[in-house]
Amino acid sequence: MADITADNVAEAPARHGTIGVVIPGYGHPQFLSEAIISACTQDIDQPVQVVVVDDGCRFPETGKVVANLMERFPGVLYYLRQENTRLPGARNAGVRFLMSIVSDLDAIFFLDADNRLSPYSLRRYREVLGDDPLVGWAYPDISFMGLTWGEEGFDTRETAPQYSKLKHLLGNISEAGSLVRIDMFRQGVFFDETMRFGFEDWDFWLTALGAGYVGRRVQHAGFLYRRRPESMLADSRRQEDELISKMRRKHAALFTPRHVMRLEHSEAPYFALLFADSDDVILTSDPLGEGHYLARNEFYALVRRWHHDRREFFFPASIVVLTQAQWQQLQAQPQYIRWLFWALKELPGTIHRWLFESRPRPYFEGLPADTPDMVNSILHVTAEGLADLLRDAAADEGAALPEFVPAVFQTPEALLSGGSKEAYASLFDCLKALVAEALPQRARVRHAGRRFAGPSALACRNVLVNDICAEEQRKPFPTATNSSRTLVAVDQDTLADSAKCGHFAELLKRLRDTTDSILLVIERGTKRDLESLHPDLWMPLIEDLVMLDRVPSGLEYRIYLGRRIYSLFTLKSKEDGAILARTVDRVITIGAAAFLEVLGDARQHGVKGYVFFDSIFADAGPLDSEDSAKILAFEHAEELVVCDNDAMSGALSAQGFPPAKFVKPQEFFDMLESQ
Repeated sequence: MADITADNVAEAPARHGTIGVVIPGYGHPQFLSEAIISACTQDIDQPVQVVVVDDGCRFPETGKVVANLMERFPGVLYYLRQENTRLPGARNAGVRFLMSIVSDLDAIFFLDADNRLSPYSLRRYREVLGDDPLVGWAYPDISFMGLTWGEEGFDTRETAPQYSKLKHLLGNISEAGSLVRIDMFRQGVFFDETMRFGFEDWDFWLTALGAGYVGRRVQHAGFLYRRRPESMLADSRRQEDELISKMRRKHAALFTPRHVMRLEHSEAPYFALLFADSDDVILTSDPLGEGHYLARNEFYALVRRWHHDRREFFFPASIVVLTQAQWQQLQAQPQYIRWLFWALKELPGTIHRWLFESRPRPYFEGLPADTPDMVNSILHVTAEGLADLLRDAAADEGAALPEFVPAVFQTPEALLSGGSKEAYASLFDCLKALVAEALPQRARVRHAGRRFAGPSALACRNVLVNDICAEEQRKPFPTATNSSRTLVAVDQDTLADSAKCGHFAELLKRLRDTTDSILLVIERGTKRDLESLHPDLWMPLIEDLVMLDRVPSGLEYRIYLGRRIYSLFTLKSKEDGAILARTVDRVITIGAAAFLEVLGDARQHGVKGYVFFDSIFADAGPLDSEDSAKILAFEHAEELVVCDNDAMSGALSAQGFPPAKFVKPQEFFDMLESQ
């Protein structure tokens, strides 16, 4: 071993600066001294500066307690008194005071007057905070004192063993008693002083998330939280719905469907692709996106952990068992993959075998239970189905797999072909191995004084993701991408007309210059084979294809300005359309497509809807046109109508359509290119 000299010793890391502690004081003077002393006597090699912000406390004892302790901790403890601003204003005042007097401020800890720290706490917090500038704060497991569940006067609550943005959107997983990097405040992240009635800390962390920061958990933080029967938190629970609604409006960008789906893909992927002929497992929420790779034994460990703690840990909601060759075949026709995986999500039941057939009209449906096995199939098991398999195996090691409910996905060229009986049998063997290897051997042991009390992992998916990204009792479309996406909706009869389809293909080519990908929704009424819709013209220009059913126009209508407005979508198709619209940046209907009925829902989620209504797509003249009547009726949901026919736009304007909403095709494309 070489001698250690000044030349070969790595340069020591730079010494961190001063840690600030802000203690708001309003009431509780009987506890305040404990909080101050615990902050001023920290065992840490960094300087500590503590400020008590007397927020107009009505008890004179508050000021007396601080005055007495300032003599004990000169140059460390400071006292501010101000008119009452409630907790957010007091914390901000303390932060600004410390920033004004401490030149090397490194981080700030928030300690309420009735809580306290252990001697090692700030040192432990600072170790965990680390030096990654994107880690904005370190939050604790919370040890409760006062009113507790613990036999010995203490119990500990774990809110998020691993930090999760997704969980933080559903509930507050970071106690205000956290250490915050000073750069967060320098970037303008402060407490919202209008949050005067609770949840001000949750709102603060959401602001930090929006600024690009994340948190990191501190185990054994030594943070002691005094639980009392009545507190500001208890009061906030009485106004919970109103406060949460306010935060969602304020932090709307965090709650958009596309952002939530990206978080799900990053932190809680919906699908696990389990390969029968490979050690790889892919976790993903988007089958066209980049997945997370695990080794088979790592996935087994994930199953065991989830089986013990389903509330605490994320786990894929669907397991797809297939071979590498089958996965490559599916990827060879990428336009159908997301539609297929959406069908997997939506099919009722917990355990399925999906068959793939060649049929001229793309479609999927459930099949009778007695449908024979086909070698060109994959297996699909939901998390609930896997739990049932594990339970049955624990009760009977020789238990056979149950019957798999059949379903079919059909396309003009079957997504899977050329399979063998051996490859198909290997799927069942792979699933049996999963159950055998992942079967929990013993229950997980948790200390009696510790409990998980954070947002449920399952609720994150069922309450947060589904509520934001799908319709009631429905599942989101499986896409999670940062790229720009445009949904184009067109009636199949338009594509069946060769002249219109050629014009449509040119339109798609121009759109491709303004967006990264196109989701094409084809509305079908009468049965038409896909080949009759000239797919060679438009299929290479799109990323996703979904077909939605529409009904004959005479079945249902409403009257608007004396003219019939036909409802063309089935109820399911309207829900499908609303879900699809939440996954894109804009929606464009070709003429008065049925998708017009969805634009209002899309607008509520920040997705603008446009109607391309130039002469070739108009069905008749401006006064007797069913299309023009429908465009007029849905004007409130339409951002712009692209129209090159002055007579049409003039007639609609005369009936009340705002003239400013009409735009020429070239102006429309210029606008898209500039966005």
